Amino acid sequence: MKILFMRLEGPLQSWGDRSKWNERDTGRFPSKSGIVGLLGCCLGIPRGDARLVNLSTSLRVAVRADMQGRRLVDYHTVQAKEIMSAEGKPRSVGNTIVSHRGYLQDASFLVLLTSSDDRLLSNCAAALQRPVWPPYLGRKSCVPSLPLYVRESDVYASLKEAIENESLSKRAQEYYKRQKSQEPLCSVWIEIAVERAMDNIDRLSRQDRLAAVMEKSRRFAWGSYQESRVLIKGARN
Repeated sequence: MKILFMRLEGPLQSWGDRSKWNERDTGRFPSKSGIVGLLGCCLGIPRGDARLVNLSTSLRVAVRADMQGRRLVDYHTVQAKEIMSAEGKPRSVGNTIVSHRGYLQDASFLVLLTSSDDRLLSNCAAALQRPVWPPYLGRKSCVPSLPLYVRESDVYASLKEAIENESLSKRAQEYYKRQKSQEPLCSVWIEIAVERAMDNIDRLSRQDRLAAVMEKSRRFAWGSYQESRVLIKGARN
């Protein structure tokens, strides 16, 4: 199985889970739609381009939280005479708009991507190394502190095998060495294929599969993930 490995690490990350209007939360791990958006940015695909839907349906993702990070909620205010509404029309603003925006601080995620289309994976790998537009971790203010591209490999038979044997990031290894009483037990989420999702009882559901894009809006479908925790061998060596 050909797998593309990505590293998402930075001071701040934000991956919207149930964000609505002025309340902008973050999920515990990068959403598939967020990862697809990041790849689209690197590939130079505009936000309203239908090729993003093809990316979402063609790729299968898995995420490992090497460092889960800490949640931060920013009290954010907007002052303007008018803003754009959800329909893309100007709307008058009488008072200051208050918004709460969630972030993950000092998190580090290993993201695995696989597809039946090896050429698509190769194109994504090349784009991660030479992005068309500057990539960011969920929001434009969230800049990655490490290169997104890690490597490509075909030595593993499954995403589960790869995620259990791939080494931690350097910063995560240093963290676990300092935490002598804490085992390097990492949370893992592996996307379940659509045809298997209904049969899997032990799963996490998330509305993060990009189903359609329009000029000023997007539509999402529900995705399912197998959630577990794995002990990373040799993390303290």
